[in-house]
Amino acid sequence: MKNTYLKKISPSEFQQEKMGTHESLDSSSVLSYFTPALQQIDTFAIGRYFWFIGDVTTFQNLYAGGMLEEMIPVTMEEFIGGPADLLFANCFPEDLDKMLSFSQYYGKYCSQLSVSERKHIRTTIFIRLKNPQGYYYWAMAQFLDAIFNSEGRLLYVLTLHTDVSHLKKDGVATMTIMDSRNKQSQLFLCVDGLAPELQQTIPKISKRELEVLSWIVKGQSSKQIAEALHLSKKTIDNHRQNLLRKTQTKTTGGLVAFAMDHGLL
Repeated sequence: MKNTYLKKISPSEFQQEKMGTHESLDSSSVLSYFTPALQQIDTFAIGRYFWFIGDVTTFQNLYAGGMLEEMIPVTMEEFIGGPADLLFANCFPEDLDKMLSFSQYYGKYCSQLSVSERKHIRTTIFIRLKNPQGYYYWAMAQFLDAIFNSEGRLLYVLTLHTDVSHLKKDGVATMTIMDSRNKQSQLFLCVDGLAPELQQTIPKISKRELEVLSWIVKGQSSKQIAEALHLSKKTIDNHRQNLLRKTQTKTTGGLVAFAMDHGLL
């Protein structure tokens, strides 16, 4: 297994790399591009959430929605049109440089892929955010879609932040990048300023099983899932058992932890 190392980077270093390369698009065109993903955003969230569209070359928040004001101590009015620092300031101090390192890697990784190849990449980052009461909780940040220029440079990104404090209690900031074509997942951990890359193979999980998994993670019973998907409870129970077998987990909690650790959500 080949390891690579990524250094943590500060906000100033992160912003300096992006400066001088801005290619502006009409804001309505940007929103129109992300609309299909926004229409499905409830299917990605496994708890309360907020989303935003960020311009990564000017570090400005263009649009936002969801329960932002319940999850970070910033008003929607302040956030929309405001600087990325509004989010940075509410990251757990130990997680901020790691998140920026992960984000930088994501941009560079996807820049080497074609438009069609990028559609198969699922990127998830786990960090701690501060709520309006001043307490930190675990959040899952997913890059749902992005706009790149013709040279592969990242311009705009749609990010979904979901409160996963009911599922994740401890650990360190991590990132997973999964390629759905070959079921391979890369796990990134920042330790002492370095991030070793570990490549893992994901068991072959069908589209239907992933759909059932998303409902399991939301805490739904087999009966509830069966009603939502218009299937029998026995069919859902079979999918649940197959998921446990394929992931080599023994409990629903273990299955949910596997899904989070391997970017299946």
